Amino acid sequence: MTSRYLMSSLLTLAMVLGSGCANEGDKLTQPNPSACETGESRVCQTTCASQGVQVCIGGQFGDTCTPPVEVCNQKDDNCDGQVDEGNVCGPANQCTPGATQTCVTSCQSTGNQVCGVNGQWEACNPPPEVCNQQDDNCDGQTDEGKVCGECTTGASEECITNCNTVGSRTCDQDAKWSACNPPSEVCNALDDDCNGQTDENVVEVCNTQCGEGVKVCSKGQMLECSAPLPVVEECDGQDNDCDGATDEGPDNQQLSQECGEECGGGTQVCADGAWTTCTAVATDEVCDGIDNDCDGATDEACECLIGEEQECGLDAGICGKGTQACQDGEWSECAGPTYQAPQPEVCDGVDNDCDGVIDCEGLTIEGCKAAIEGVGGTCGTANKNEFGSPSIHPPCKLGFEFCQGGQIVCSGVDPLPEICDDIDNDCDGQTDEADGDGGDQFEPNNTCANGNNVGGVTEGYTATWQGATMYPVDDIDWYQITFLEAAGISFGDENFKIKVTLDGIPENHDYDLCVWPANKEVTYTNKVGAAIEQPAVDCADIQQFADEGHCSTLNIFKNGTEPEVYEATWSGKWLQNDDRTFHIMIIDFADVVEECTQPYELTVQAIGL
Repeated sequence: MTSRYLMSSLLTLAMVLGSGCANEGDKLTQPNPSACETGESRVCQTTCASQGVQVCIGGQFGDTCTPPVEVCNQKDDNCDGQVDEGNVCGPANQCTPGATQTCVTSCQSTGNQVCGVNGQWEACNPPPEVCNQQDDNCDGQTDEGKVCGECTTGASEECITNCNTVGSRTCDQDAKWSACNPPSEVCNALDDDCNGQTDENVVEVCNTQCGEGVKVCSKGQMLECSAPLPVVEECDGQDNDCDGATDEGPDNQQLSQECGEECGGGTQVCADGAWTTCTAVATDEVCDGIDNDCDGATDEACECLIGEEQECGLDAGICGKGTQACQDGEWSECAGPTYQAPQPEVCDGVDNDCDGVIDCEGLTIEGCKAAIEGVGGTCGTANKNEFGSPSIHPPCKLGFEFCQGGQIVCSGVDPLPEICDDIDNDCDGQTDEADGDGGDQFEPNNTCANGNNVGGVTEGYTATWQGATMYPVDDIDWYQITFLEAAGISFGDENFKIKVTLDGIPENHDYDLCVWPANKEVTYTNKVGAAIEQPAVDCADIQQFADEGHCSTLNIFKNGTEPEVYEATWSGKWLQNDDRTFHIMIIDFADVVEECTQPYELTVQAIGL
C-alpha cells in the first residue's frame, strides 16, 4: 500500500513541475537532457495508455515510462494485460458501480442485478412474466396477464359442438382454441358428428354358428345380425344346421324319410343333395291330392282342381292380397280389387317389394346395393391425404351413396359455398373468407318464380336444410317443398300434417317465415291457436299476396331469434294422391349490415295423423 501512495505523490509532483511534460493522452515531449536533476520525475504515457513516471538519472530522463500500480477502474493500469487484478476492487462481494449480471430470483427464474454506487450488488430483479406455466416475476401467479393468449399451446379440452354433442378442441401455436371437433357417430338416434345425418355408417361385425355378418344401426337400435342361423337339415347339398356335415340325419346317419304311404309305404334317402326314388310301389299319378307314383310329389301333373279358389299375393308393404281360381287344372293370375303386386324396391321409405323390409333396414351395404338401384356409388370429394394422414381441407371427404330416411344420401361431403360458421366449407384452406354472396348454396332464389325446389319429404320423415343465409341486406329466400304421401293400403279418410320450422336465426336479426300451399288448400294454425282455411296460390299471384300483407296476417311471426313455426293439416282419400306442395318465403325484418352472416336452418316434418 506504501508504494501506491508514493507513486501517487510522484505523479502529483510531476504535474506541478509540468513545464517539460505533455497532458494525459498526448505524445510525451522530451526536455533538454541537461535540464533535469538526478532524482527528478515527470508524468509520461505508458504503452497501455495509462499515466506513468520517468525518473532523471545522471541528468537525463530515460526512455522507459514506468506504469502505475493497478487501481479499481475497469482498466489495465500496470500494462500486464489484466484488468483490476490483485483484488484492487476490494472483497469478492463488491463490484464496479453500474455493472450488471444475471442472477437467480427467489422463484428460481433468471433475473438481473446492478452494481450500486456503493460497489455492492443490488437485489435480483425478476424478469417479466412469459407463457411457460411458471411464475417468472415472483408474484405468486403463473402466466397471468394473458401472456398465453386464449390457452396454452398443446392443451385440449371438451367442448359443445354446433349440434349440441360433446366434442374436443386443441390450443394451436397461436394460443387460440381450434374449432370444436365433433365425436364419431354412434347408434343413438342423434346426429353426433354434426353432419346433418343420424346414425349413418354405424355398422358392427357379428357372427353366428353359420358365419360372419353385420349389424346395422336403424333409428337408434342395432338390428339383428345379418349372418344366417342354423336350421333343420334338408336334402339340398347344404350344411343347413352349420355343424360341418351335409345332408346328415340323426346320429350323423344318411338323411332319410318315409314316403309312398299311398303305395304301401317306403323310404327314400338323400344322395348328392336330392332324394332317391321311393322304395314304395308306384302307380300312375292322378289329380287327387295323393302321391300316386311315389316320387315325393303330389299331383305334379296338375296345379289345382276345377272350381277351387285360393288366396294369393302378399299382405305387406304396398302389396294387397287377391284371389286365384282353378282353370283347367291351373291357377289363374292373382287378381281382385285389393290385389297389389310387388314392385322393385326404391329408396322412398316404403316396402315396395313387400318382403317386410323397408328400403335397406337390416341389410348389409352389399345387400342394400343389390336391392336398390343407385346405392353404393362413390360420392363426395376426397381431401388431400385422405387415407393415413390428417385432412388438410375439412370438412370434405369421400363417401358412398346409401338409402336413409327414404332418400338417397351421401356419406361423403362435397365442397360447399363458404358460410360464416368457423368451418372451411369450400375446402380451400381458408375459413369464412368473403365470397360476395354470403355463401348461400341455394341462391339465386330471390323470387317465388326462381324459388329453390329442395325436393320432397316422405310422410313419416323429417328433412333439414342448412347453409342458407339472409345476405346481403334486403335478401329474400324462396323455396318449394312437397309433402309426399307414403304408399300403403288404408280404408276411409286419411289425415296429414306438415310442420315447417325456421331456426338458427343470428343475433341482432329478426327473420320472418311465410308459407302458402301451391296446389291444394290446407288449414293452418296461427300462433294463438286459431285454425284458418288457406287457399292455394301460384307464383303469378303470390307476390301480390306478400305485398298486400297476407304474409303478416298469417300471424305466426315471433320476435328476434325465437324460432318461427308454420303448421297446417288436410284430409285425403284412400287410393288418391294427397301430396301437397308449398311455397316458403323467408325475410329479415331487421336492417343489419354484416360482412359475415351466420346460416339459418329450415326443417320440414311430414306427419301422418
